[in-house]
Amino acid sequence: MTPILQRVPEQQNQNVKYQSDAPTLDKIVKLDMLLKEDAESIAKIWTQYHADKDGISAVIPERIYCKMYEVSKKYPLFILPMPRETGLEFYFLQFQSHQCYITSLLEYKSKGEKARPFLTITHFPELLEKKGIVLMKGNINDNPKRMLSTGNAQFLAFALQRFYASDDQLGTGAIGAIYSWRLAQSCEVTTVCRSSYNAVKEKGFDITSGKFGNAIFHPHSVVQSVHDVTSKHFDCILVTLKAIPEAYNVADIIAPVVTDNNTIIALIQNGLDVEKPIFDRFPDNPIISIVAYISVSQNELGKITMQGKESLLVGKYSKSKAESKDILKFIEHLRKGGVSVEVTDDIEKVRWQKLFWNASFSSVCTMTGMTTTEVLANKEASELVKSIMHDVITVANAEGYDFNHKEQIEAFMARTQASTKHYKPSMQLDKERGNPMEIEVILGAPLKRAQARRLSVPRLDMMYSICSAANQHILNKISKI
Repeated sequence: MTPILQRVPEQQNQNVKYQSDAPTLDKIVKLDMLLKEDAESIAKIWTQYHADKDGISAVIPERIYCKMYEVSKKYPLFILPMPRETGLEFYFLQFQSHQCYITSLLEYKSKGEKARPFLTITHFPELLEKKGIVLMKGNINDNPKRMLSTGNAQFLAFALQRFYASDDQLGTGAIGAIYSWRLAQSCEVTTVCRSSYNAVKEKGFDITSGKFGNAIFHPHSVVQSVHDVTSKHFDCILVTLKAIPEAYNVADIIAPVVTDNNTIIALIQNGLDVEKPIFDRFPDNPIISIVAYISVSQNELGKITMQGKESLLVGKYSKSKAESKDILKFIEHLRKGGVSVEVTDDIEKVRWQKLFWNASFSSVCTMTGMTTTEVLANKEASELVKSIMHDVITVANAEGYDFNHKEQIEAFMARTQASTKHYKPSMQLDKERGNPMEIEVILGAPLKRAQARRLSVPRLDMMYSICSAANQHILNKISKI
């Protein structure tokens, strides 16, 4: 079968089962025999069956697939970004019931409905009701030549799931909830919630905070996707997503609501160069870069716990056309909500300083499984932290700053000893939960700058390689879920 990509109106995707020409599970396996097995055994059989076959396969839990299927009915067409060394390559996807066809955006633009699918993903829901799972297989087109590598096919399948059924990466998380709450004291706020949508829509955010008090926060509007509010104009878009370019492109996610060049884009994200993809996509929009110091978590959907104080360091992205009035207007709303805000003329310097800690402590805690207290008590681990921090400071100084290695290292070690008892960095928690980690912006970005200047940073290089490999392992596992 050679499916043809075509534009399908949304209403045609409502309440449908299989198309007549879509494959069914009984054409591949003996379904009656499979139904005698439990879900775990079926997963093993399915994986083994495809082990020596060219393509990809997965076993998807009921909860994830049902969410993905419902979203696909609402948004059957989508663009997926795939990071490349020289930028991004875009792929066009189209859902038709339980199948998804993926081709390159260039192919689709040039050939339209005659575009060849590079990857055809078929979901088999026959076991959904009795076993609580959906089997998936992905066929890579090899006519006239192989269109995708297996690794790239797995990435696209992972990205599809992240955009259509993500539980934790997209939407208003703990940091977004806190600052949306404070901004709502003086302006109208719309929050985009994915996994927490039902909880927040019905009951609001249940927030516990020593600084701001305890409250139930009901945003003015709660939506599941930016596509739900494309008819509205927003003065400012606050981005608190984790920066994981291997999994998604933030610029693509917010694009539907960047309605004109006056829309302010404010980023509260860790790492270096997080502003670049936003600037590349929206060069004429004001871009505000923010570094947050806050301890906050969401252990249950919609339940937010903030410990201690918080502070934001706010500055203009160096290449942005943001004016002082743009920053001051945004800061005014934050301060009206009681947020501690400090303006800086050099936000990249602030990012470097936070990176000294994140690149060293976060990576060592993540790879050793130790808390910060345990790292400090372990001679080998604490020395590794210092050497990685030394490397990052070296890169920062090569970029034009004048940080004193000894002073910075001693200050961070002492501060961590005093204030972060038995603390697990977010990178470590992500690894423990099987979520993708912020490796590229925390370790990859400073390493690339070092390589561009031919600097020797062996410990940073080593830790990036280890963490990057671990992150790829997580991405591969997710693509096979």
